[in-house]
Amino acid sequence: MLRFPSGVIANCASSYSLHENRNFRVLGSKASAEIANAFGYEGQKLYISRRDGQAEATIELNLGVKNQFSLEMDHMALCVRDNFEPRTKGAEGLQDQVLMAAIYQSAQTGKPVSLPVVTHSDAFRGPPPDEGRE
Repeated sequence: MLRFPSGVIANCASSYSLHENRNFRVLGSKASAEIANAFGYEGQKLYISRRDGQAEATIELNLGVKNQFSLEMDHMALCVRDNFEPRTKGAEGLQDQVLMAAIYQSAQTGKPVSLPVVTHSDAFRGPPPDEGRE
């Protein structure tokens, strides 16, 4: 369970011994969203559900297929060539490691682990990409 300063709570599950599940679901008070096969390399579908009177209305969106590795390499090459800051900095990977260490510590001790509050809305992402530089 992750508790954020905003009040948002994330219940997450991960295992080394269960069959993989690549779904991602967000539940809110007015709507929910789910991405089937969210962590796969293709075949993602986004489902958004919300109340429509007494019924539940769900829309389905097929997400376009992209070669993420090729896009990442092309983006980094453009950053080096044109001397601009990558969207995803090394600090984001470091933050991932800090979070994983806190999760393992919490699992080992059975107690919550507090981390410093990040005051920026997105402290680890560089400037948004220019058109054509994704």
